[in-house]
Amino acid sequence: MVVFGSEDGAGEACRRLSLNHVPIVPIDEHGLPVLNYMFAVAQEFSDTEFVCYLNADIVVLPGLVEAARLAGEHFPGGFLGVCRRWDVDMDEPLDFQTDWREAIDRKMQENGELYTPCSSDLFLFKKPLRWTLPPFTAGRPRWDNWMLWAACEHDTPVVDLTDAVTLAHPRHGYGPDGRTAQRAVWKGESSQRNKKLAEGKVFCMKHVSKAGYLWALTDGEMRRV
Repeated sequence: MVVFGSEDGAGEACRRLSLNHVPIVPIDEHGLPVLNYMFAVAQEFSDTEFVCYLNADIVVLPGLVEAARLAGEHFPGGFLGVCRRWDVDMDEPLDFQTDWREAIDRKMQENGELYTPCSSDLFLFKKPLRWTLPPFTAGRPRWDNWMLWAACEHDTPVVDLTDAVTLAHPRHGYGPDGRTAQRAVWKGESSQRNKKLAEGKVFCMKHVSKAGYLWALTDGEMRRV
């Protein structure tokens, strides 16, 4: 596992958990990290055939490793795994010494909401990735849609893992104080920068399906969508 960023506590946590830590990451003109560097470095660090991108605020419930194995067996020539997240209210830190999975399941039942099919908070692929990302800004829209377009452009099956892998994402605001609304951030300069870099090459799941590249992993079976 590779953790990018120099936020408070990141280095200490990586040392304690024996994780690879890359504190210095190239940034855009607004001080936010860019993704092409992270994707390239992660592939260099990886000693397995798969690489998976996740934002650090995502909690992954069991199922990802098995999903990667099944997708890899079905598409030995390569694929792009994607997954929608569940937004949940998580006001207290998770206690991983207890049954944290049960706690998340309970919160999802109480207030969980499956996020839009026009986005993905996970990207799983066999290295090397068949394309090079532009220097998109992390945490801002359109780069995930560009990834879906790129997969189709490079004849790569897209596997929707939403039924096989549960991603829990705490609801939160944006900005330094965590209080800025998402809509305001999506209209900000880094978001507009991503829009320009994407050059209109943005797909949702429906576009991938129409192009004939969308599959879904459900109950251990791969089916075309």
